[in-house]
Amino acid sequence: MRDPTYLLLGGGLCGALLSLGCGGEVEIVPDTSETTGTMGAEDTGSGGEVPADTSTGDGDTSAGDGDTSTGDGDTSAGDGDGDGEGDGDGDGGGDAAAGDGDGDGDGDGCGDGIVQSGEACDDGNAVDGDGCNNDCGFSGQLLTSQAWVTQGAASLYDVCVASPDERVTVGTTVDAGATGLMVRTNPAWAWTEQVSLDISLNDEYALVGALADDMSTYVGGRVRDSSLDDHPWLSRVAADGAVLWTVFPADSTLAPAEVRGIAPNHSLGAFVVGVRTDPLLTATERWVARVDGLGNTQWAQVEDSGHADDAYHDVLVGPAGTVYAVGSVGTASARGDLLVAAFDQGGVPQWTWQHDHLGGHDALTAIGLNHDGALVVAGTVEAAPGDTDILLAAIDIDGATLWIDVFDGGGNNDRIHDLAVDQQGKTVLAGSVCTPVYEACPTLHVRKHGADGAVMWARTGAATAFSMGTSEARGVAIDSDNHILLVGSARATLTEEMQAWLGSMSP
Repeated sequence: MRDPTYLLLGGGLCGALLSLGCGGEVEIVPDTSETTGTMGAEDTGSGGEVPADTSTGDGDTSAGDGDTSTGDGDTSAGDGDGDGEGDGDGDGGGDAAAGDGDGDGDGDGCGDGIVQSGEACDDGNAVDGDGCNNDCGFSGQLLTSQAWVTQGAASLYDVCVASPDERVTVGTTVDAGATGLMVRTNPAWAWTEQVSLDISLNDEYALVGALADDMSTYVGGRVRDSSLDDHPWLSRVAADGAVLWTVFPADSTLAPAEVRGIAPNHSLGAFVVGVRTDPLLTATERWVARVDGLGNTQWAQVEDSGHADDAYHDVLVGPAGTVYAVGSVGTASARGDLLVAAFDQGGVPQWTWQHDHLGGHDALTAIGLNHDGALVVAGTVEAAPGDTDILLAAIDIDGATLWIDVFDGGGNNDRIHDLAVDQQGKTVLAGSVCTPVYEACPTLHVRKHGADGAVMWARTGAATAFSMGTSEARGVAIDSDNHILLVGSARATLTEEMQAWLGSMSP
């Protein structure tokens, strides 16, 4: 999400096209898992919390991070459906390594429906992500958690899986000024390369990144000149860290503006979307452009409803080459409706999907593609003034609504910044909520939904054990092992600067 109410603008895109989470061509993987309903209830607040102390960064569950005595997956509450009864239906859920590989439901190891020594849960099925995973560990368990301490404030906004051994993340540091940052890391989040994107203007805010086929990275955001005017910014950084080019797409047409979403294409460069603020600061406009692989703007167009709330936040290129942008459109009643717009590769509009929830300020902030080839979109809807909820919807490639669900994240200011779709079409949403459990907000919130939108699990506060501080997830990706990779920002107390935060969770 690119939300101007936050200290550092931005949010995650990082190519919601591949099962690995970034860039390149679309890969649709059929769902071969068993179907399942929702968990007994949406698991939020203290009941779903899986905290880890970022002061150590080790994600150690021995400190109570998954302790069933706290209710963080307590099988007595049904979170892992480990009631010891088992289904005995021979669904093959038994782990052969545990000695019950016959899958007949009467074994004495993982998958038999009975929680035994060494198992956190056992629901007797072979469905990952339904609260109890196939390894008899809890779904949504925090695996790693660490902060990158820098001079001043910092936040990471996007994460990509470049290979099984490498992740790419982008963000911004703010000290005397703002500087864009791109970092390559190993799976343990140790830096292997850092590129400072200082392009000699007043401030540079790196807000979004996406991988190209050659493993170069498109990085976008905004730069501010000495007159405090903002310009849309796009750079391409080679795999070895060399900045190949930096451009300001259609700057004379778009400025003041910023890049909020990037979708690479193997032959056409990248499609870029964002928001433009008119010179009188009375309204916003949304825009879309194509920049070729050498940084030349091929076309750009600005769309204006004549009202505030016009913005594009994310973009995706579908299997047939259609470009889909999501965001919001202003209306005469001074509110914003949810918006999906489809374009051909030349920028010609194909169709639009517009939806009003309850007449408030609504916006879609992230888009992905599920295993059926449908668009999955997520964002925030206003339930009442000052109270926002989470929206998740599926739309077919012709703009017809398949389903829409709205969820209360447990607070009064729920936001989704990014989404990722796993190999089976299940969707992970990353963002933040404000909840009475914590004295300060926002607080990190991550949730997983089935291909039909059903809640599989939700976790709040998983980024930090510090109830006096704040945290949020800005970007999410999924690796080849289906682990959930998260980036954002966190701080231990309200007197500290926000610092870049990275973590990972089980499916």
